[in-house]
Amino acid sequence: MTGPHGVDLVRPLARRTAVVATTAAVILTLGTPLARYGPIRRSLRAQAASYASRMAAMVRDVVATQPELWAYDTPKLAGHLQLIEGPEVAQIVVIDAAGRRVDVPRPRARGGPSLLWWAAAPVYRGDQEVARVWVAIDAGPGMARVALALVLSYVLGAALSTLLFIVPVVVVSRAERRIAELLVTLDGAQRELADLNAELEARVDKRSRQLADTAEALRRSEARLREVAGRAVEATELERQRVARELHDGAGQTLTAIRLSLQVLAATVGSQDQAGARLSDAERLVDELIDEIRRIAMDLHPAALDRLGLSQGLAELCSGVAARTKLAVRFQCDLAGRLPAAVESSCYRVVQECLTNVVRSAEARSVAVVLERVGAELTVRVTDDGRGFDPSAPRVGLGLRGMGDRAALLGGTLSIESAPGRGTTVEVKLPIGALAATGETEREGAPGA
Repeated sequence: MTGPHGVDLVRPLARRTAVVATTAAVILTLGTPLARYGPIRRSLRAQAASYASRMAAMVRDVVATQPELWAYDTPKLAGHLQLIEGPEVAQIVVIDAAGRRVDVPRPRARGGPSLLWWAAAPVYRGDQEVARVWVAIDAGPGMARVALALVLSYVLGAALSTLLFIVPVVVVSRAERRIAELLVTLDGAQRELADLNAELEARVDKRSRQLADTAEALRRSEARLREVAGRAVEATELERQRVARELHDGAGQTLTAIRLSLQVLAATVGSQDQAGARLSDAERLVDELIDEIRRIAMDLHPAALDRLGLSQGLAELCSGVAARTKLAVRFQCDLAGRLPAAVESSCYRVVQECLTNVVRSAEARSVAVVLERVGAELTVRVTDDGRGFDPSAPRVGLGLRGMGDRAALLGGTLSIESAPGRGTTVEVKLPIGALAATGETEREGAPGA
């Protein structure tokens, strides 16, 4: 019977076990009787043949002495043979050549019909067969033993077949019930697991939506932070530009007027007086102060960056460093057009700080400045052949820290590759796209020389 889960182990096993049990029962039931029947059959045949041969020999002797009257002595001979040899002989019949039959009476009465086994032997007179002696052996006792063996074998075969059929079926039936119980338990576990999975999926989906909302909010915050950072950098550069203009237009012009007044006063006093010498010194100090104010104004906000853009501004910066020092500066740029003001000012400051560090402490002979744009990312790379340093060693330099902070403020990265005696490479990567969306700040002209 098929269970609720389609488990049906008993019926297929019962069919196969029935065949095996029946076959085993038939073999066991017939095997032993057949095994006993063969020897008993051979023994009965041998006994009947032996009696027939002996009776034929006795009749042959009587035929030789009494050719005409031998048939009358045959019953006596047969009875004598039975008395001498034993009760196995059940019947003796002598048939002469003419077909006359001589039945030899049995010495004892035997109750009921018997199972006889016959054997014959010829009687010769010379070369002529004059009679044939038939001897019957009672096969009842032997067949009774065969029948007894058959009954016992049948009982044993039936018991064995029953065991072969019942034991596996009972064991498998119990196993089937156990499997059905386990399947019911498994179904319950699967339903619970399905419920847990559904609940987990709902939680994961809810958590995923929360994470997606959080990630979107974080992305908007980062974009806003970059926008604010870009505007902060632009505001800083505007403030630098304003201070530089005030220094140039205010203090610079005032100092220029003082210088002119000092020149007029020196021409009036003359160069021989002590006052004239003092006026010359004051004029020289004013010239130095004017040059210092111009340098400070240039450091605060380079005028070339507003007039010509980042590429030309860096070109002037590199040529100026090469002119003031013995350093060979090679500048390479593949930019076209203008970039957001925050990006241009940050790149300019990074290159300016790198060149200052090279001149100050690298002991280099040459330096290469590369400015390139790949997609929405701007890369600034400054490489020198100086003495280098160990990047893993603690550093407290404000220049490198300032470059890293400036790059991070705009969402970029700063990387340094260096080794003692193998030079230094400083690389800054800035995202242009996010900053370009904020628009370019109005560029105002820087003070002239």
